[in-house]
Amino acid sequence: MFRLRMSSAQLLKVLLLLVFVELVPAAHWGEAEKGECYAATSGEGLRIYSARLWDIQGDWMTACDNTPNTIEGIEFGRNSHMECQDDAVFGMYGKFYVPDPTCPSCTVC
Repeated sequence: MFRLRMSSAQLLKVLLLLVFVELVPAAHWGEAEKGECYAATSGEGLRIYSARLWDIQGDWMTACDNTPNTIEGIEFGRNSHMECQDDAVFGMYGKFYVPDPTCPSCTVC
């Protein structure tokens, strides 16, 4: 049988690392705010929602591009219908384009 041998100092380091990994929050989106309608170039109208990205570790744009969000039952993943906006000291925001039948579609684009 394989037996792992660690000194108490090594074990303590591993435990502290595991605790640290659990305590560092992952980037996540705040509450989405409903915005104005956006006339898409084709298909149905869209509504713009915006949300702030919190607990960013590392590069803000990378975190924005890779942090999923769900708005009105629509899942937004990487390279989906959203834009990242770096507002410097005010934070990183995402603009999400959500289909909305109450918004007009573009008939003459």
